[in-house]
Amino acid sequence: MEVLDNMPHDKIFFDSKSGETFQTHVVSDPTGHPYPYVEQLHPVKDPYIVRLANILSSIPEDISRGGSYSTPSTSQGGGIGMLEWARMAIDDMFEIFIPRNEAFLPSVCSMSMESIARCLPKHRIILADFAYLPDTISPALNSPVVSQKIVDSEQMRGRSRDFDTYLIPQGQADIFFPTDFYFLEQMYKDVMSRARPDSPGVTVAGSLTHGAFFEAYADLPRLTTSNGDIPLLQDYSNMHVFVGSTADDRLDPSLLPH
Repeated sequence: MEVLDNMPHDKIFFDSKSGETFQTHVVSDPTGHPYPYVEQLHPVKDPYIVRLANILSSIPEDISRGGSYSTPSTSQGGGIGMLEWARMAIDDMFEIFIPRNEAFLPSVCSMSMESIARCLPKHRIILADFAYLPDTISPALNSPVVSQKIVDSEQMRGRSRDFDTYLIPQGQADIFFPTDFYFLEQMYKDVMSRARPDSPGVTVAGSLTHGAFFEAYADLPRLTTSNGDIPLLQDYSNMHVFVGSTADDRLDPSLLPH
Protein backbone atom coordinates (compact mmCIF):
# COMPACT_ATOMS: atom_id res chain seq x y z
CA MET A 1 0.00 0.00 0.00
CA GLU A 2 1.19 3.48 -0.96
CA VAL A 3 4.42 2.38 -2.62
CA LEU A 4 3.76 3.60 -6.14
CA ASP A 5 3.18 7.23 -5.13
CA ASN A 6 6.74 7.58 -3.81
CA MET A 7 8.48 6.09 -6.84
CA PRO A 8 10.41 8.55 -9.06
CA HIS A 9 8.91 9.46 -12.42
CA ASP A 10 10.40 10.81 -15.63
CA LYS A 11 8.91 14.00 -16.98
CA ILE A 12 8.44 14.46 -20.71
CA PHE A 13 7.49 17.56 -22.67
CA PHE A 14 5.93 18.03 -26.06
CA ASP A 15 6.58 21.41 -27.61
CA SER A 16 3.53 22.17 -29.73
CA LYS A 17 5.39 24.82 -31.71
CA SER A 18 8.40 22.75 -32.77
CA GLY A 19 6.67 19.37 -32.73
CA GLU A 20 9.54 17.85 -30.69
CA THR A 21 9.30 15.55 -27.67
CA PHE A 22 11.80 15.95 -24.83
CA GLN A 23 12.84 14.19 -21.65
CA THR A 24 13.67 16.32 -18.62
CA HIS A 25 17.02 16.57 -16.84
CA VAL A 26 17.17 18.42 -13.50
CA VAL A 27 20.40 20.36 -12.90
CA SER A 28 21.65 22.89 -10.36
CA ASP A 29 20.87 26.52 -11.07
CA PRO A 30 23.99 28.63 -10.38
CA THR A 31 21.81 31.66 -9.66
CA GLY A 32 19.72 29.80 -7.10
CA HIS A 33 16.73 31.97 -7.92
CA PRO A 34 13.88 31.36 -7.49
CA TYR A 35 14.71 27.67 -6.93
CA PRO A 36 18.04 25.83 -6.67
CA TYR A 37 17.30 23.59 -9.66
CA VAL A 38 16.16 24.08 -13.23
CA GLU A 39 14.89 21.77 -15.95
CA GLN A 40 16.89 21.06 -19.09
CA LEU A 41 15.14 19.47 -22.05
CA HIS A 42 16.85 16.84 -24.19
CA PRO A 43 15.56 14.73 -27.10
CA VAL A 44 14.05 11.49 -25.86
CA LYS A 45 16.64 8.67 -25.90
CA ASP A 46 16.11 6.80 -22.64
CA PRO A 47 14.74 3.32 -23.53
CA TYR A 48 12.37 3.24 -20.57
CA ILE A 49 10.86 6.59 -21.52
CA VAL A 50 10.52 5.49 -25.15
CA ARG A 51 8.81 2.26 -24.10
CA LEU A 52 6.40 4.01 -21.71
CA ALA A 53 5.62 6.65 -24.33
CA ASN A 54 4.71 3.85 -26.70
CA ILE A 55 2.36 2.32 -24.10
CA LEU A 56 0.76 5.71 -23.55
CA SER A 57 0.15 6.09 -27.25
CA SER A 58 -1.52 2.67 -27.50
CA ILE A 59 -4.33 3.43 -25.04
CA PRO A 60 -7.66 3.59 -26.92
CA GLU A 61 -9.40 6.91 -27.41
CA ASP A 62 -12.51 5.91 -25.47
CA ILE A 63 -10.58 5.11 -22.28
CA SER A 64 -9.84 8.09 -20.07
CA ARG A 65 -8.29 7.88 -16.62
CA GLY A 66 -6.67 11.12 -15.66
CA GLY A 67 -6.43 12.15 -19.30
CA SER A 68 -8.00 11.78 -22.71
CA TYR A 69 -6.02 9.41 -24.89
CA SER A 70 -6.07 8.94 -28.65
CA THR A 71 -4.28 6.44 -30.84
CA PRO A 72 -3.45 7.63 -34.37
CA SER A 73 -2.88 4.76 -36.79
CA THR A 74 -1.40 6.29 -39.92
CA SER A 75 0.82 9.12 -41.11
CA GLN A 76 1.95 10.47 -44.45
CA GLY A 77 4.93 8.17 -44.38
CA GLY A 78 2.98 5.01 -43.55
CA GLY A 79 3.25 3.61 -40.01
CA ILE A 80 3.51 6.32 -37.39
CA GLY A 81 6.50 6.28 -34.98
CA MET A 82 6.11 5.55 -31.29
CA LEU A 83 7.23 9.02 -30.21
CA GLU A 84 4.84 10.63 -32.67
CA TRP A 85 2.04 8.51 -31.20
CA ALA A 86 3.01 9.66 -27.71
CA ARG A 87 3.24 13.27 -28.86
CA MET A 88 -0.29 13.19 -30.27
CA ALA A 89 -1.67 11.32 -27.26
CA ILE A 90 -0.17 13.84 -24.85
CA ASP A 91 -1.37 16.72 -27.04
CA ASP A 92 -4.94 15.50 -26.68
CA MET A 93 -4.68 15.30 -22.91
CA PHE A 94 -4.52 19.00 -22.22
CA GLU A 95 -6.42 22.17 -22.91
CA ILE A 96 -5.25 24.17 -25.92
CA PHE A 97 -4.06 27.11 -23.82
CA ILE A 98 -1.27 25.06 -22.21
CA PRO A 99 1.75 26.01 -24.35
CA ARG A 100 3.87 22.94 -23.66
CA ASN A 101 2.27 19.60 -22.85
CA GLU A 102 3.78 17.30 -20.27
CA ALA A 103 3.44 13.94 -18.53
CA PHE A 104 5.16 12.17 -15.67
CA LEU A 105 5.93 8.57 -16.66
CA PRO A 106 6.42 5.85 -13.98
CA SER A 107 9.82 4.62 -15.18
CA VAL A 108 11.04 3.33 -11.80
CA CYS A 109 7.80 1.38 -11.37
CA SER A 110 8.50 -0.20 -14.76
CA MET A 111 11.98 -1.18 -13.57
CA SER A 112 10.48 -2.71 -10.42
CA MET A 113 8.05 -4.74 -12.52
CA GLU A 114 10.99 -6.06 -14.54
CA SER A 115 12.74 -7.15 -11.33
CA ILE A 116 9.59 -8.94 -10.20
CA ALA A 117 9.31 -10.70 -13.57
CA ARG A 118 12.96 -11.77 -13.43
CA CYS A 119 13.08 -12.92 -9.78
CA LEU A 120 9.50 -14.18 -9.38
CA PRO A 121 8.33 -15.39 -12.80
CA LYS A 122 5.20 -16.94 -11.26
CA HIS A 123 3.76 -14.43 -8.85
CA ARG A 124 0.71 -12.59 -7.61
CA ILE A 125 0.96 -8.90 -6.77
CA ILE A 126 -1.48 -6.51 -5.12
CA LEU A 127 -0.77 -2.76 -5.02
CA ALA A 128 -3.00 -0.11 -3.46
CA ASP A 129 -2.42 3.58 -4.05
CA PHE A 130 -3.89 6.95 -4.99
CA ALA A 131 -5.76 7.17 -8.29
CA TYR A 132 -6.37 10.86 -7.73
CA LEU A 133 -4.68 13.61 -5.70
CA PRO A 134 -5.84 17.21 -5.23
CA ASP A 135 -3.55 20.23 -5.50
CA THR A 136 -1.04 18.73 -7.93
CA ILE A 137 1.57 21.06 -9.37
CA SER A 138 0.15 20.96 -12.91
CA PRO A 139 -2.65 19.34 -14.97
CA ALA A 140 -0.16 16.90 -16.53
CA LEU A 141 -0.73 13.14 -16.44
CA ASN A 142 0.49 11.78 -13.06
CA SER A 143 1.51 15.26 -11.92
CA PRO A 144 2.67 15.10 -8.28
CA VAL A 145 1.75 16.86 -5.09
CA VAL A 146 4.71 18.61 -3.45
CA SER A 147 3.82 19.23 0.18
CA GLN A 148 5.64 20.31 3.32
CA LYS A 149 4.49 19.88 6.91
CA ILE A 150 4.49 23.21 8.74
CA VAL A 151 6.49 23.05 11.96
CA ASP A 152 7.69 26.65 12.42
CA SER A 153 4.34 28.17 13.38
CA GLU A 154 2.36 27.24 16.48
CA GLN A 155 -0.93 28.29 14.87
CA MET A 156 -0.27 26.37 11.65
CA ARG A 157 1.49 23.36 13.18
CA GLY A 158 0.33 20.08 11.69
CA ARG A 159 -0.94 21.69 8.48
CA SER A 160 0.71 21.43 5.09
CA ARG A 161 2.16 23.95 2.66
CA ASP A 162 1.86 22.97 -1.01
CA PHE A 163 4.39 24.04 -3.64
CA ASP A 164 3.73 24.63 -7.34
CA THR A 165 7.01 22.97 -8.41
CA TYR A 166 9.23 20.06 -7.48
CA LEU A 167 12.40 22.13 -8.06
CA ILE A 168 12.87 22.89 -4.36
CA PRO A 169 15.79 22.04 -2.02
CA GLN A 170 16.12 18.31 -1.39
CA GLY A 171 14.45 17.11 1.80
CA GLN A 172 12.24 20.19 2.12
CA ALA A 173 8.98 18.51 1.09
CA ASP A 174 7.33 15.21 0.28
CA ILE A 175 6.72 14.48 -3.40
CA PHE A 176 4.06 11.92 -4.24
CA PHE A 177 2.33 10.97 -7.47
CA PRO A 178 -1.14 9.68 -8.34
CA THR A 179 -1.28 6.50 -10.41
CA ASP A 180 -3.10 6.08 -13.70
CA PHE A 181 -4.21 2.51 -13.03
CA TYR A 182 -5.19 1.69 -16.59
CA PHE A 183 -1.73 2.76 -17.70
CA LEU A 184 -0.30 0.57 -14.89
CA GLU A 185 -2.24 -2.45 -16.17
CA GLN A 186 -0.91 -1.99 -19.70
CA MET A 187 2.64 -1.47 -18.44
CA TYR A 188 2.47 -4.64 -16.34
CA LYS A 189 1.25 -6.71 -19.28
CA ASP A 190 3.97 -5.28 -21.49
CA VAL A 191 6.72 -6.06 -18.97
CA MET A 192 5.51 -9.60 -18.37
CA SER A 193 5.17 -10.37 -22.09
CA ARG A 194 8.73 -9.20 -22.75
CA ALA A 195 10.06 -11.15 -19.76
CA ARG A 196 8.62 -14.42 -21.11
CA PRO A 197 8.76 -14.20 -24.92
CA ASP A 198 9.06 -17.97 -25.45
CA SER A 199 6.41 -19.06 -22.94
CA PRO A 200 4.23 -16.07 -22.17
CA GLY A 201 1.56 -18.07 -20.33
CA VAL A 202 -1.41 -16.15 -19.00
CA THR A 203 -1.05 -12.72 -17.44
CA VAL A 204 -3.96 -11.29 -15.48
CA ALA A 205 -4.01 -7.58 -14.67
CA GLY A 206 -6.77 -5.30 -13.54
CA SER A 207 -7.74 -2.67 -11.02
CA LEU A 208 -10.67 -1.97 -8.76
CA THR A 209 -11.69 0.88 -6.55
CA HIS A 210 -10.60 0.43 -2.95
CA GLY A 211 -14.16 -0.27 -1.82
CA ALA A 212 -14.91 -2.71 -4.66
CA PHE A 213 -11.76 -4.70 -3.95
CA PHE A 214 -12.57 -5.21 -0.27
CA GLU A 215 -16.20 -5.92 -1.06
CA ALA A 216 -15.06 -8.71 -3.41
CA TYR A 217 -12.30 -10.24 -1.30
CA ALA A 218 -12.62 -9.25 2.37
CA ASP A 219 -14.42 -10.90 5.26
CA LEU A 220 -16.76 -7.94 5.75
CA PRO A 221 -18.18 -8.89 9.18
CA ARG A 222 -14.65 -8.75 10.59
CA LEU A 223 -14.20 -5.25 9.14
CA THR A 224 -17.45 -3.81 10.51
CA THR A 225 -17.22 -1.38 13.42
CA SER A 226 -19.55 -1.38 16.43
CA ASN A 227 -21.78 1.28 14.86
CA GLY A 228 -22.14 -0.71 11.61
CA ASP A 229 -19.69 1.25 9.47
CA ILE A 230 -17.15 -0.46 7.22
CA PRO A 231 -14.36 2.11 6.76
CA LEU A 232 -12.49 0.06 4.15
CA LEU A 233 -15.57 0.25 1.92
CA GLN A 234 -16.71 3.78 2.71
CA ASP A 235 -13.43 5.67 3.00
CA TYR A 236 -10.34 5.94 0.76
CA SER A 237 -12.46 6.98 -2.21
CA ASN A 238 -9.40 8.25 -4.12
CA MET A 239 -7.58 4.92 -3.88
CA HIS A 240 -7.59 1.97 -6.28
CA VAL A 241 -6.17 -1.54 -5.98
CA PHE A 242 -4.11 -3.17 -8.74
CA VAL A 243 -4.05 -6.96 -9.03
CA GLY A 244 -1.56 -8.76 -11.27
CA SER A 245 -0.75 -12.45 -11.62
CA THR A 246 1.35 -14.79 -13.73
CA ALA A 247 0.85 -17.75 -11.36
CA ASP A 248 -1.09 -20.84 -12.36
CA ASP A 249 -3.39 -20.39 -9.36
CA ARG A 250 -3.97 -16.73 -10.14
CA LEU A 251 -6.81 -14.64 -8.81
CA ASP A 252 -10.13 -15.04 -10.60
CA PRO A 253 -9.96 -12.64 -13.59
CA SER A 254 -13.75 -12.46 -13.73
CA LEU A 255 -13.65 -10.25 -10.64
CA LEU A 256 -11.53 -7.68 -12.46
CA PRO A 257 -12.92 -5.09 -14.87
CA HIS A 258 -10.28 -5.57 -17.62
